[in-house]
Amino acid sequence: MLASLLCIAAGAIIVASHWSAIPDPVPVHWNGSMEADNWSDKSIGSVFFS
Repeated sequence: MLASLLCIAAGAIIVASHWSAIPDPVPVHWNGSMEADNWSDKSIGSVFFS
């Protein structure tokens, strides 16, 4: 369980350190051709939980 928590923490740190490079709006869904077809505002929830 500790390894899983460390991986989650590492991912959060990486995202936080690159926050300014994340586009606004954020693509949150892709179609079968791997093209973004749904977007959301850049927020903690849309980046981590979408």
